[in-house]
Amino acid sequence: MVGIEDVSLSFISQPQPDPLVLELNHLQNQLKDKDNELSAAQNEIKASRATQAHKEKALDELKANYDKLEEKLRATENVLQQKNLEMKKLADEKKDALAAQFCC
Repeated sequence: MVGIEDVSLSFISQPQPDPLVLELNHLQNQLKDKDNELSAAQNEIKASRATQAHKEKALDELKANYDKLEEKLRATENVLQQKNLEMKKLADEKKDALAAQFCC
């Protein structure tokens, strides 16, 4: 049977790891963690750029649609103005015709 003294002696007699090896392992672990953080940040940047590109594309499409609608509005306003002028001309001609009937 192994006693307490035997366990403590076996523990003491085991070679202790070299502090340089421990520090090197610690630094390698930190480097892996930082690499993982960097990869995550790079992926986030790529996703953000893709999102930004989609937003810009959608904005360009909206602007093009807006420009088309604005041009259509200008054309409709011109047609409306022409129709109003025609209606005024017809109204004036009607007045002149009625005045001519009652005048002579």
